[in-house]
Amino acid sequence: MNPIEHLSKLANMKHIQSPHWERNPLKIKSNPVVSLPPGYLDKINDKKPPAKEISQKEAGQLFSRIARKICPEKWDKFGFEFTRNTKSVANFCMKQVSQKNNRGIFLLGKPGSGKSTMFKILRLWIMQFSDLESQRFNIVSTQDMVSAYEKDGDEGLKKYMSGNWLFDDIDTEENAVHYGKKEDILRRILERRYAKMDEQQIITHLCTNLTKEQFVERYGQRVGSRMNEMFDLAILSEKDYRHVNRDKRLNATKYNN
Repeated sequence: MNPIEHLSKLANMKHIQSPHWERNPLKIKSNPVVSLPPGYLDKINDKKPPAKEISQKEAGQLFSRIARKICPEKWDKFGFEFTRNTKSVANFCMKQVSQKNNRGIFLLGKPGSGKSTMFKILRLWIMQFSDLESQRFNIVSTQDMVSAYEKDGDEGLKKYMSGNWLFDDIDTEENAVHYGKKEDILRRILERRYAKMDEQQIITHLCTNLTKEQFVERYGQRVGSRMNEMFDLAILSEKDYRHVNRDKRLNATKYNN
């Protein structure tokens, strides 16, 4: 006998009584319909905090406060400040990420000009706004990627193939070697990320001391031809703050002695 026939037979037996809730149904008093304010359920269901409303001027002031917080020794004592060029690059970076597209920033500049610091400030600035969550990014140096590949092979590069990343210190890395096989890590990763850019909405930022022409020469025309689709270009033409800071520290030590 199949289960359905067995249940039917049990239901027809006289000694089987109906469940308690069928014999003694509860009387439920209907409540009046409550009208909720517009958007009330949306606020409950949305786990993210509401986006902060902030003007362009306030956004710039917040950027400046973060800059002073993370590098006070450069910002206040040694003259690493919002010059005309630095301010224009900062405004460009803020505007670019606020557009919420998947184009990254390709930041060029001399060694010590503040490129990495600019991205660290931008990263903290983005984290202040819930509506810019899709623009958040991690930071890794290209040399660290080389080390990951040499240790774990392709498995060590998996996390760099997706998500939003800033690849820092470009051209400081050597070709990676894994079991005797040489690999140009950054070229490989950029080509792979280009293929996934639109499908997965991933963002790639680059930071380098090279000029645009030197970058193309170093990583090839195949990567160079994709630059216009992947990046917006910005150039920090400031002085070498590491050199300036070192000279000021040396002078301060000299006068104190």
